[in-house]
Amino acid sequence: MMNEDQKLNYKEIFKEYPDVVNTEQMCEMLGNICIKTGYQLLKNKEIYYFHIGHKYLIPKICIIDYILSRIQYESCHKIESST
Repeated sequence: MMNEDQKLNYKEIFKEYPDVVNTEQMCEMLGNICIKTGYQLLKNKEIYYFHIGHKYLIPKICIIDYILSRIQYESCHKIESST
C-alpha cells in the first residue's frame, strides 16, 4: 500500500488533468503510451474505469494508484532478483 505522501506527489504532478480523464489523457499521463496499450490496460482491468455512452472514463486517482503499484512491484521484483 502506498502512503499518502506518494499519492500527494502524483496529484501535484497531474494537477492540470481533471479528476476523471479520457483514454487519450490517461495515455499522456502514463508517458505517452500508445492508445492500443492504453485500451489493453483497461481491458485487462489493470486500471479501473467506467463507461458513459461509448466513452471510457478513468478516475485520475486510479491512474495514480496504478503507477504507484507498478513502482512497488518493480522494486519488490528487483529485491527478489538480487537475492
